[in-house]
Amino acid sequence: MRLLQQIVDWLRGQWVALRRRWRMLFIGACAVAFTGVAMASYRAYSYMEHDPRFCTSCHLMEDAYNRFRRSAHARITCHDCHKATRAEQLHQLTQVIFENPTDVKRHAHVPNERCATCHVEGDPARWRQIAATAGHRIHLESTDSALRGIECVRCHSANLHEFAPVSRTCGQAGCHTNATIRLGAMSQVELHCTTCHQFLAEAPGLAVDSLGRPLTPHARQCLSCHQMRERLAELDIGRDPHRGVCGDCHNPHTQRTAQEITCATSQCHVGWRQVSFHVGVPHPEQCSRCHEPHSWRVDGQNCIRCHRNILNEWRRARVLGAEAPSPIRAEATLH
Repeated sequence: MRLLQQIVDWLRGQWVALRRRWRMLFIGACAVAFTGVAMASYRAYSYMEHDPRFCTSCHLMEDAYNRFRRSAHARITCHDCHKATRAEQLHQLTQVIFENPTDVKRHAHVPNERCATCHVEGDPARWRQIAATAGHRIHLESTDSALRGIECVRCHSANLHEFAPVSRTCGQAGCHTNATIRLGAMSQVELHCTTCHQFLAEAPGLAVDSLGRPLTPHARQCLSCHQMRERLAELDIGRDPHRGVCGDCHNPHTQRTAQEITCATSQCHVGWRQVSFHVGVPHPEQCSRCHEPHSWRVDGQNCIRCHRNILNEWRRARVLGAEAPSPIRAEATLH
């Protein structure tokens, strides 16, 4: 303590002995040095806290940074979403220095409130439009306990930092794990769910239990594939009684061939047996055996395929002058 007091007294004596000009020069030099150090410190702090390029100083983050630069969030900073405390930041730093990890582990939780800062509070009109779409409503308003409190990043961050939909987006965390495509050549192509399902279809007035309807694949989605356009070149949507809703008949997740259509299941054509034209058919056949697929017109030649002897029956009845056979009696001539 005495030594410290002696040093202070010596410095004070030296200061008093200096001329006023030298005093001013010394004070100016100290001010410049302090300002330089302060500005350098601030720039270093700002670079580490707000510039995403700082993350690339860790080689593990290079891939994440490149995907981030391609994303819609490229203009914001890392800490706009990742709000780590000083203790958490220090823990991450010590992990990198002492543990030398080979991959990036889950390191920062991003709650819905963080996303809402920009996407809801920052643009409420656009958010109302997004929140009214079928895909968002069926997840955010569902009564299913598994979806209660679902977080934005659960769906939007499957491809980390890029936020673009990928094939595993809907199949992560145990959701839609069995939704594989089995139908024909489609099973050989990697398709994202939104290629067929209109996630952003407008559905502001529908009840929650009816939101699956706008998500059903329509001709617009199916015909976006050039191969389907070639196969269905003669499809007239205006004459289609199904109004171009391909998903009503075809389910690529359960069917392996296009012929496995489901005309009489659920609420579709359940009363087909009550149609007089169908009376007497002993074995229900595939509807497409008589109804031409995608136009659903009935070609008269198709009848002869089953009723092979009907013309002979009619000719014999006319020759003999007997009564023409009824449709039900004519069924005896089948096969």
